[in-house]
Amino acid sequence: MLKLENIPSEQMPEIVRVASELQERDLQQDAEAQNRQSTIAAAEEMGLPETYLHQAAGELHTRRVVQIEQRRQRRAGVVAIGAAVVMLGTFIYLSNSLVSPPRIAPPQMAAPAIMAAPPITATAPMIQPFNAAQWKLNNSNGTQANVTYENSTAKVTIQKFTPDKSGRYFANLNTKSGVRNLSGYNIVTFRVAGTLPAIRLYLENGNERWRFPALEVSSGEQTFQLYLNQFERQTRDPDGGSWDNAQFQPPTTVKNFSFKFGSAVNDANATGTVNLGDLQFE
Repeated sequence: MLKLENIPSEQMPEIVRVASELQERDLQQDAEAQNRQSTIAAAEEMGLPETYLHQAAGELHTRRVVQIEQRRQRRAGVVAIGAAVVMLGTFIYLSNSLVSPPRIAPPQMAAPAIMAAPPITATAPMIQPFNAAQWKLNNSNGTQANVTYENSTAKVTIQKFTPDKSGRYFANLNTKSGVRNLSGYNIVTFRVAGTLPAIRLYLENGNERWRFPALEVSSGEQTFQLYLNQFERQTRDPDGGSWDNAQFQPPTTVKNFSFKFGSAVNDANATGTVNLGDLQFE
C-alpha cells in the first residue's frame, strides 16, 4: 500500500478530495444504520419482534424477483407477437403483389393529430415548515413552556410540567393550517435534536387519531423516518370519552399534526429543549 508520506505534493489536493468522499460515504452509512435501528425499535415497541422484520425482508425480495421475471416474460411475449405480425404482413404484401394489378394510390391525407397521454407522476412531497403562522404551542394549566421559530425550524423549551388532579399535563405543538389530505403518502420524516428525553407525533382528525410510539431525543441531530402504516389508530365516541385502539386504516383526512411532550411521553419532572425541522410527507 502506498504510504501518505510517499505521495507527491502535487497529488495531495486529489488525496484530500478522495478522503472527503470516503468520510461522506461513511457518515451516510452511519445515518442509514441509525434510521434502520430506530424503525426496528419502534416496531418492537408495537409488539412486532425483529425476527419478523427479517422474514419480511426476505419475503419482499422474493416478491420483487417474481415481479421482475413476470415483466420479462410479458416483454418476451410482446416481442414474439410483434415478430409474427411483421412476418404475416410481409407474406400478405408479397402475395398481393404477385396476383393483383398495380393500383393508383389515393391522394395523401394528413394524419390526425394524436394527443399524448398525460404523464403519470407520483404524489409530490408535502412540506410543513415550522413558523408562527402555521404552528401553536398549547400548554396545560400551570405548565411552563414556550416555542421560538427560526429558518423554518421550531425550538420548544419545557421549564416545568404541572399535573392536574388526575395527574395529566401536556405541552403540544400543533398545526393550525387546516385540513390536510394524506392519501398517497406513505412516510413522514423530520429532524430532531435536544435535551428533553422524548417526543411523540400524532396525526389527529377530531374523534380519530393516529400516533407513533415515543421517540428518544438526543443532543446530536437525528432524522426520523416513520412509515404511516406503523402508526396506531385510535377512536372515541363523538361526545368525547376515552380513546380506544381501533382496526388500522391509513390516515387520509387529517386536521392537525401534533408533537406531544407531556404525560403521554415524559415524566412530570422532565425539562429540556427540542429542536424540530424539515417535516415532510412523501
